[in-house]
Amino acid sequence: FFLTVVTIPVSTRPLYPKTSRLLATRHQRKLIYSPAFQLKSYFSTSTIMSDSDNNQVNLLDLGAAAVAATIAASEPIRAYSSVDGEVGEDQHARLKLDGSVVTDADYAAQLRIVQALRKVGGDFIIVGEEEGVQQDQAISKGEEVDDDDSIFQLARVEVSNRFFGRKGCPLEEGAPPESMPSSADLQEEEATASSDLAEHIVDASRVRVYVDPLDGTKSYANGEYDAVTVLIAIILDNAPYFGVITKPFGYKGHSCLLNTKCVALYGGDLLQGVYFAGVQEALSVKHSKLPRAVISSSRSEGIVKDFVDHLATEQILHPEPLKVSGAGEKSLRLIVGSEDEALWFFPKPGTSRWDVAASDALLRPLGGRLTNKYGQELDYSKSREDAENTEGLIACNSVALHEECIRLYQEGNWDEKL
Repeated sequence: FFLTVVTIPVSTRPLYPKTSRLLATRHQRKLIYSPAFQLKSYFSTSTIMSDSDNNQVNLLDLGAAAVAATIAASEPIRAYSSVDGEVGEDQHARLKLDGSVVTDADYAAQLRIVQALRKVGGDFIIVGEEEGVQQDQAISKGEEVDDDDSIFQLARVEVSNRFFGRKGCPLEEGAPPESMPSSADLQEEEATASSDLAEHIVDASRVRVYVDPLDGTKSYANGEYDAVTVLIAIILDNAPYFGVITKPFGYKGHSCLLNTKCVALYGGDLLQGVYFAGVQEALSVKHSKLPRAVISSSRSEGIVKDFVDHLATEQILHPEPLKVSGAGEKSLRLIVGSEDEALWFFPKPGTSRWDVAASDALLRPLGGRLTNKYGQELDYSKSREDAENTEGLIACNSVALHEECIRLYQEGNWDEKL
């Protein structure tokens, strides 16, 4: 598998570097002059910075950086995409050793993400899907691109507002706000809640970040962008604590973030809720009497179809599952539930930790659950070589539905039918 664990001591990385590097392509001008990275910066530093000791991580800073990182990653993803309805010629789509598709956009996006995350203090581990050597090659081929930290600063205010129960969504659609609370004002206000904040400044050894820079690569390479997402999850003490799912090409029925074309969903136990970026109200799951399953478009036969059909005969599920491509898109369907989606069932190998970690983090505060097919929590401390979900997964936006699926799977000895 082409998996990466990237560990970079923060002392080797300047905070908020002025420049970054990307693959040199015919789309460079689009990257350099994109409005997403030409926003005015409202603060010179983060509202609350992590301790200067590399062993400390401020989880609010890291959560905001994760949101900003997915927006940064969306820039090269769109730049490499189709132009005027034709598949982009500079994607260089090819197969990895595991048979999955990868493009230049995957590497460029992961590079952007790693750079954004490393703006936060703490020598934590980043586990990315794409192989590190080729990232280094991408850096050597790139040219400098202006790296404005304003989206991080706005995300930091919005995440802080959620955490402390304040109103205000500076990431809402449209131009950035003309005025924001000063850094000093926010520091003073948050200092009064130092006891609450202290528990979220943690030792870096307790933190791991999973990154899927471009989920749905096969669809992306074919010019089909509805399935494309960027996924980041923050793991604390081996449990998903904060997740981000961003749609680089927008999401029907939902407002874009600022004047970008992205729609971002984030949250987890860190914020005790889930939110669309720029939207004040927290999300809540609407449970249907007859919920639907989402299954892979390319893996819809065999045990997946048979078990879902069995749940339908038991009047637990709607008889017609929805075929959906991409792990991130399936996760979004469970969370948003616009068509009563509630179950993602895949009891076989074929996904990895970075495919599901963000979903795991987001489902928890919503009353959902994601485990392997035996109902066991996923181990996010395993080595990169063991990152595949070899025992499959069952994800639901309802703990009750999850328990029922696990019970029926075990009582029916479905493992024997694999």
